[in-house]
Amino acid sequence: MRTYVRLPVEHPKLTACARIPAFSLSCALGEDASRPDTPPLALAPEPGKAQLIGECSPAATTLGVRPGMRLAEALAHDHRLGLVQPDEATAHRVWEECVQRLEGIGLEVETSRPGEAYFETRPLKGLLGGPREVLGAVARLLPGSARLSVAPGRFCAWAAASLPDVPGGRPHERALVSKTAGRRFLEPLPVTTLSNQICSVTDGSAAPPEIQDMPNELERLGLATLGELAALPARSVSERFGHWGMQARGLAKGLSSRLTPRKPVEPILAEIDLPEAAASGEQLSAALDRLIAALLSHQLLKGRRLRSVILAANYFSGAGARRQVALRTPSSNPARLGLVLRPHLDSLTEPIRRLSLEAGELAFDHIGQEGQLSFASPDEERARKLAEAVRQTRAAAGVESVLRVLEVDPESRIPERRAVLVPYQPNTAASETA
Repeated sequence: MRTYVRLPVEHPKLTACARIPAFSLSCALGEDASRPDTPPLALAPEPGKAQLIGECSPAATTLGVRPGMRLAEALAHDHRLGLVQPDEATAHRVWEECVQRLEGIGLEVETSRPGEAYFETRPLKGLLGGPREVLGAVARLLPGSARLSVAPGRFCAWAAASLPDVPGGRPHERALVSKTAGRRFLEPLPVTTLSNQICSVTDGSAAPPEIQDMPNELERLGLATLGELAALPARSVSERFGHWGMQARGLAKGLSSRLTPRKPVEPILAEIDLPEAAASGEQLSAALDRLIAALLSHQLLKGRRLRSVILAANYFSGAGARRQVALRTPSSNPARLGLVLRPHLDSLTEPIRRLSLEAGELAFDHIGQEGQLSFASPDEERARKLAEAVRQTRAAAGVESVLRVLEVDPESRIPERRAVLVPYQPNTAASETA
């Protein structure tokens, strides 16, 4: 039996990208970090994750430092570089306000990190006009430093929005890449453009943190541009970098998955302010218990259970932290939530000024639903349950926890070349022939 999988096309739909340079760095500093007079600064990496620096100020970029560079290399590059502790809580709060303004004019927005938003301009064509008119309306809703572009696919649009400013040009008259010119546009760009942007070309899921160092490794192997990466044989890339190397090669070729816009919902949030003397130990644990009780008593949670929760903390120093915790099974039990969230308090190393708990993904209670009349066939019901099981497993154990075997060269004499592991997609269109 041989399985054939329908891969993404090389000319995906035109996608618009709205990007604010150094957004998280600006939130951590409390001022616009994209100004030319900002000192050479960069976001410090989080403890326990890949030691790669984050967003950089223009002065740091002038010194040769770039986002995604290894920390030791960046510090050795220039001694004037300063590191800033990220404030994730403030960045997500400010960016949420920006996204809500975009959704207010009718855009369906996909956003995976603060400072970056992706959407399609076609739904607003009859209301606002063509892509330039839509980008002009978006530019009026975002800060003046926002960079906008339209290009085929998510990664291509981000790369176009990351180009240097055009002298005398307005923000919404930036790069407009035609639907068939995506690969030609990407070919001359440096391979380090992939830093912090490696994701699956099938479903858009982000790569694990340890994979984000791959662009540095590709550069050390002598690959200078995305065109050189795209020209490499698929077998060589797969043997050296595995599945995520193939995803990076697909991005360099212009492949992309469809956007998955978020569904605007009213936030379910509970907050508590803490005195400096009570920001640790048993009093902090008691504050967490009060937050859990306040969150579960929210009116919008009636008849629902939590699949994930977001724990955020604002420090007295001005910085902040944000942790999204996935539950193995949906629950609304206060004791179980406390058991899951309490270990994450140990990662909050500074005195906490404000602690907040927000509901993430929700699930309806099974009570009262099992007896509902369903017109779905047994195969459709089985596919639905299988897709739900895959989603819950990935939420608890990561993207690579559910994989499938895809035959590549079944007649090869080398066992490693006969098949590769790819993310399992229950809804992927496939056909099997004998």
